Amino acid sequence: MIYIIDTYNKYARNNDVVHTFFIYDTEYCIRKVPLEWGEPNFPEKGGGEGEYAIYENYEDALKFVSEIRRLR
Repeated sequence: MIYIIDTYNKYARNNDVVHTFFIYDTEYCIRKVPLEWGEPNFPEKGGGEGEYAIYENYEDALKFVSEIRRLR
């Protein structure tokens, strides 16, 4: 399992979401998803479109979120 940062939709199935946060008026989340063939796989979203930074653990993803929020 890996962690990625993605936009959050409160109306979607979000069983893989481990943390949500806002930057300006947009809600984002950290998702814990499986890695398949070097790409994140989103069982809840039906695939994995797009490019994502991959974090090996939750702490590293959360550290990146803290940096983003500090810089805004």
